[in-house]
Amino acid sequence: MTLRRSGKPYKASAGGLTPHATTRQNLAPGLPGVKSRVARGESSYTAAGNYQFVVPPGVFSISAVCIGHGGTPPTDSGSIGGGGGGLSYRNDIPVLPGEILFVRINATTGATIRRDNNLFGELLVGASSGRGVQPGAPIVGSGFGGGTASGTGGGGAAGYGSGGSTTAAVPSGGAGGGGGPTGTYSGGGGGVGLTGMNSSWVAPAAGTGRNGGPAGIGGSAGSAGACTGGTCCTFFQGGAGGAYGGGGGFGANSGGAGGSGGIRIIWPGELRSYPFNAA
Repeated sequence: MTLRRSGKPYKASAGGLTPHATTRQNLAPGLPGVKSRVARGESSYTAAGNYQFVVPPGVFSISAVCIGHGGTPPTDSGSIGGGGGGLSYRNDIPVLPGEILFVRINATTGATIRRDNNLFGELLVGASSGRGVQPGAPIVGSGFGGGTASGTGGGGAAGYGSGGSTTAAVPSGGAGGGGGPTGTYSGGGGGVGLTGMNSSWVAPAAGTGRNGGPAGIGGSAGSAGACTGGTCCTFFQGGAGGAYGGGGGFGANSGGAGGSGGIRIIWPGELRSYPFNAA
């Protein structure tokens, strides 16, 4: 993992470099209520795996958001799309400079940040993944559950102000939209970004036909369902869920993959918070 201080990169003492984990840091001047100059930065994790986050020098508080992986529906799901991933955030979490936090994104269990490197260590914030047709939900922290597909389209990921959309509902609160619910191959649900909410966000319409569900705030749209095999359409593939946390669409031969989970840590936690002050 690479940190940046005054524009110059340096390596933290723990936590390996990975193309799916990024860290930025810039010095900010001292503010009222802050005892010293504090490091302003962020670290993002956007693919399944186990990571270590080393608290930068001078940082005594962080804020973080976790979005669970979207569900991948089995072909025997009864023509129901995958559930959207849950979203959870927590602000002003006390930490110590140099402390190691353990970050995990798992398609089955969810997205979590712990103080100890085991499944029973202190959980600071976390959200569960969609599992098959079941949506994810907050585990620790404030947040919402993913969308439950009301048809074959995948459910949208949870938003910062509401649960994920179903295939028949217009998303709200920054949530991802449901995928189009049509027949033997349908669209995946929309995902949600890691940078929080803003008051100017306008809710998109839910997915239609075999189209993917629209993106929630900062996320990506789900993919459309597809069929292959020429004019006879012999293989039916559900659309993939969008990043982060969109549920996969139903496919009679292969369900669409759920969108990846994601985690973002920002600091200092005393000055930056979810959902409206996380830029």
